[in-house]
Amino acid sequence: MKADACESVPYLAESEIKILVGARDYAKAAKLYDKTCELKSPIGCAFLGAFYRDGRGVAQSYEKAAEIFTKTCEIDSGNGCYDLAELHEGGLGVGQDIKTAMKYLDKACELGDLKACDRRP
Repeated sequence: MKADACESVPYLAESEIKILVGARDYAKAAKLYDKTCELKSPIGCAFLGAFYRDGRGVAQSYEKAAEIFTKTCEIDSGNGCYDLAELHEGGLGVGQDIKTAMKYLDKACELGDLKACDRRP
């Protein structure tokens, strides 16, 4: 029972985060996404990485975004793998490496990310 309660925390927080994002309180939303990412929520990690990539509620940092998207991809989030591929493709926060980008696109597609599947050769 206790494990179930812990697993539901990221999803409850994500509901609150949607309200904060709607109100454009990105700084508070980023803090909550950080907490949900610590709990290995793929959605929380993906949004936190996007906030760092885009500079929403946090100082913009491609390096931090790459770190978070790596974690997101490691917990089998297709979206996180796709975002990480884009950073490698563009050399944003990581060295530009098309081969590595393709590896992450392949993984993203395997995890069901349709955008990644469409971009594969």
